Amino acid sequence: MKTTIIHQSGRQTIKLINLFNISLAFLLSSTGISFAQEQKYKVIAKIANVTEQNEAHLVYYQGIKPFFETVKLKNGQYVFEGTAPGPVIAQFFLDNKGIGYADGKFQDKLKLRLENGEIHITATDSVKYAKVKGGPYNADFQQYKKFMSKDEENVEMLNALVVFGIQNKQPKEEIEALQERLRAASLTYQKHALEYAKTHPNSYSSLNALSDNIDSKSDMKEIQQTFEAFSPKIKETALAQNLREKISAGQHTQVGSLAPVFSLPDTSGKQISLQDFRGKYLLLDFWASWCGPCRKENPNYIANYQKYQKKGLEILGVSLEREGDREKWLAAIHQDGLTWPQVSDLKYWSGDVVTMYNIRSIPKNFLIDPEGKIVAVDLRGEELGKKLAEIFE
Repeated sequence: MKTTIIHQSGRQTIKLINLFNISLAFLLSSTGISFAQEQKYKVIAKIANVTEQNEAHLVYYQGIKPFFETVKLKNGQYVFEGTAPGPVIAQFFLDNKGIGYADGKFQDKLKLRLENGEIHITATDSVKYAKVKGGPYNADFQQYKKFMSKDEENVEMLNALVVFGIQNKQPKEEIEALQERLRAASLTYQKHALEYAKTHPNSYSSLNALSDNIDSKSDMKEIQQTFEAFSPKIKETALAQNLREKISAGQHTQVGSLAPVFSLPDTSGKQISLQDFRGKYLLLDFWASWCGPCRKENPNYIANYQKYQKKGLEILGVSLEREGDREKWLAAIHQDGLTWPQVSDLKYWSGDVVTMYNIRSIPKNFLIDPEGKIVAVDLRGEELGKKLAEIFE
């Protein structure tokens, strides 16, 4: 449950909200496309009914780091020029309120690939429904968009309703019902993305579609078989190498697998190893001081820890803190009353352990038995108490 990613540059603020483990990147197929990584692009956008007060933004991510440009209207169009590390997914936004890129998830937006040459965006009303004309990546984008559009729109609508309900303090039962619908919609999205990957083995976007399906509950055998069926040209790309690493991490963090061993510094700088907990049941908890849902779960952890620690339960917290936020991390531990070991490399989403365990959202936890084997994943709320009672009582 990746709750917030915030990056500031000048007066612009980027804030993305993702309540569940869902990747909604628009992907595209790429039959016959050259896979040179560096792409020199020129995006030209012509939008109806805009004025000089309407700024435009172009945003893409490299890992967790956002890169964005802001341009003003000139000669009736917005022009972005630059170099991207590959044919990355980017988002075009139009700022009609003079607030900058403040809440990208719910702004009128358009997703495209940055690729060599000119990319033309033409909108007569909503940016979301603008036409895109460019090279082969953006041509194939239309095919993928058509394939996944209903699922994407359904997930975004439900996500927006959940956020609205939380912000407006709607009854808990209503919010939980919406969250359940969102979970179901996200599973349907993943199912159709996997279907796309299976039926488009020559598609560059199939790599992204398959990546979106990898988590601790995935059928990794099916994922591996789908990947192996991709064309040799697809499997030679940098994105394919990244996907191989995710598949490996997914295979090693499934229920029944031995939990990958690591060592990280605790709050005093002392190295804590996963091996230190052999002989006991361990709840490995990935969280962060900035993650609201994580901290909301902490009272549940405390209650179960107090109940079962003497019977053999330990908890190890792995925090995804940013460099420079050590004091916030320590304050959160103190404020929430967490008495079990806490470790962090202060590398946010870029830490080696985050990659090792394929952590794509938090809170995330793994229950590990005394022999080091993963016996359950994502136990929260009443489910955690029930599982621990099953083990210890």
